[in-house]
Parts: sequence; structure tokens; C-alpha cells
Amino acid sequence: SVPVDLCAVSSVAAEVQDQFYNTAFVSCIQFDWAVDDVKAFHYDNSWDSTESDSPIRPISGSFVEKSEVLWFAYETDAARCDGALKTEKVQPAEPDVETGMDAEAQTAPAPSVIRKFDFAKHDLFVRARFFVYEDKTGKTHYSAWSEPLNVEKNFGKDEKMPKKSTDAPILTKAADLGNGTYAFDIGFTDSFRQTARVLKSAYETELDLEAQVRVDGGEWSYLLMPNALYPYRVGRQTFTVSPEDVGRKIEFRCRETGGNSDFGTDVTTGWSSIFVAENGKVQIVNNDDPFEEKLRAAEKAAAEQEAKKCRLCGFCPFHPFGICMFLWLGLLVIIALIVWYILLRKKKAQAKAAEIEARRAASAASDTDKTKSFIQTDRITLRSGENADTVPQTADAEETRSENIPQTDNGEEKKNED
Repeated sequence: SVPVDLCAVSSVAAEVQDQFYNTAFVSCIQFDWAVDDVKAFHYDNSWDSTESDSPIRPISGSFVEKSEVLWFAYETDAARCDGALKTEKVQPAEPDVETGMDAEAQTAPAPSVIRKFDFAKHDLFVRARFFVYEDKTGKTHYSAWSEPLNVEKNFGKDEKMPKKSTDAPILTKAADLGNGTYAFDIGFTDSFRQTARVLKSAYETELDLEAQVRVDGGEWSYLLMPNALYPYRVGRQTFTVSPEDVGRKIEFRCRETGGNSDFGTDVTTGWSSIFVAENGKVQIVNNDDPFEEKLRAAEKAAAEQEAKKCRLCGFCPFHPFGICMFLWLGLLVIIALIVWYILLRKKKAQAKAAEIEARRAASAASDTDKTKSFIQTDRITLRSGENADTVPQTADAEETRSENIPQTDNGEEKKNED
């Protein structure tokens, strides 16, 4: 992250620097590195010179810079890592035999060798400082070194977006440069600069500067600014209107848009204050267009409402973890059916086991009855056998038995009471 003042002076051309500061200068970032030990940085007094061979990169004028520290394709950078690199061979693709060349004349390309820092065995630390070189005087001004950064521990480190990330650009110092060209200084709040830094460093996402102009109070129309692709620049900005609009009332405003909906990092700031050029005078006035502010608020509310909708069905009231409520319900139904099926099978198994047990009990009872019946029958047979041995089975005996039994008056046998 580049300080605002350094970013402001670095984002203007050399001729503008000459005009405002009476000298042109070059702003750069100087990097230092250490392997395995934060006390092993390579800085020495020779680095306090523009002739130093230390890693140096120019500042483009953006307050969020992306720079290279070490590139191992270069022998110089590879040698700087004190043997902490490892090599890997990569086999290129086979020759294309459909190019019309004789296949025998084609030779397979040699494998490429790539170098990587061996983070499994070594630690890599980096730090940086700024310096400004004055073209006329030859003086060089250096900042202090940053705190050391452990490279491996910061790979893929997620950074959170600030809660307030929609602060509008700040316009100041209006100026008329003549011939329909106007200038102003543009700045951003700390919160917005943090938003831009996170988007660029953690999500590789840029922001765009949207500019609009209207003439004599008419409709707003979009305007392409020279630095529209560099929205992170602060300081002097210019815009130019058509020759036929020179001398008429000109109004200008801008805002920042961008981000990535896939990451939930969409950003659209409010409109800036309005630059007004009228009757040869220029000024910055507050944005007093309530319709536009209400429209932006309505668009934001609609976007938030749209973000709450389920991406699958579009109307379910809630979707935990981004999954449609109906998928959750379907999953619950499937789970309920599985549980019901398991319980049903268990119940049937228990009923079947009870039935088998009842059959076994009934079978056992039947066997007991049969045994008792057999024993009783056997006893009767035995008793019958005993009678056969002791009682004479002749006609005379039967007659004798009959004579001994008392008879009733009706001739029936009189029952004896024991």
C-alpha cells in the first residue's frame, strides 16, 4: 500500500511534476529479502544509491501496488536465495505431426527446468521501503523499512472487507485549464482504500471509475476519462468536454464500481460531490440530486433483496448454507423414509420372532399333552392288564357278580356308596 501523498505526486506526468514541484522525480519501491532468519536481510550502505543492484520496482501511481520481489527465471534472483531453491522438470507436449513437417525431422523438445523456493525446508522473509529520486538535484530520499513479512504464512491469507465500503470519491481543488478541459483533485476515505486493497490483493479484482457529465442541467451521460482504468490513483485528474459545449454550464460527478459477485464483494459507491463550471467560474458543490440518491438506495435495496433469493428456485424463504430449502426438505423426507423403513423392518422382525416363539411354545405344550396322554393311556392299558389277570372272564363269573349286586325294586343295580 502506497502512502496517499506519494501516490498523489507519482500519478502525475513528468511535465506536470516540473510545473508544480519545479523538478521531475522517480518514485520506486526497494525490496529486501532474508532466508531462514529475519536477521539475515541483505541491505548494506551500497543500497542507498540508484546504482544498487537490489530489487527495485517503479511506482505506477496507484495506492495499491502489485510488484515482483524475486523471479526465479532470472539467474540473479535465483542466486539471491542462497541455495534454498528446488528444481522440477516439466516435459513439454509432443511435437505436432499435423503441421505438414516430416515426422522424422521433428525432435521431441527437451524438458523444461523450473525453480521454486523450497518452503518445506526454508523460510522466506521480505520487506520494502520507498525512495524518491529528484531529477534536477540528484538527491534520493528513502523511507524506513517495513516490518518483515513471512511469505509462506501469508499465502492465500483471507482478508475481510470493511463494513463500510461505499464511501464516495472526494473531489477538491476545481480548476479550469481552458479549451473545455477541467481539473480537480480526487481522494478516497481510509475505509474505501482498505476495500480497494483487499479486493486487489485477496481477490485479484479491480474497481472502475464511472464518470458522468451533463450540460445545462440536461440528462447525465457517461464520460470516459483518461485514467478510467486506474481508479486507485489519487491527486490531479482532468476531463474534457466537446468544443460545442465550451461556455455552457458543465457538471461532473464520479463514483467507483466493481468487485465480484461470486465472492460477494460487489462494490458501488455513492456519487461524488459535483464539479460545476459556469460563467467562467468553477467550484465543487454538494450532490443535491435527491432523485439519484433515492435511485441508488433503491438499487442497493433491490440488489440486497435479490441476493437473499435462492439461486435454485428463486422464491423459497430461506436457504441455509446457500442450499435451496426444498433440497433440505427433500433430504429430510428421504431421511424420514429411511428411518421409517428401518423401524418397519425392525417391527416386522420383532413380530416374526414373537410368532416363531409362540409356535415353539405351542409346539412344546402339544408335546407335553401328547406325553401326558401317552402316559395316561399306558396307565390305563397297564390297569386293564392287571384286571385281566385277577378277574375271571367267564359267564359263570358274570352271573355270580350279578347275584352279589343288590337290586332295586325296579330290578336296577343299587349303587354302593364308598
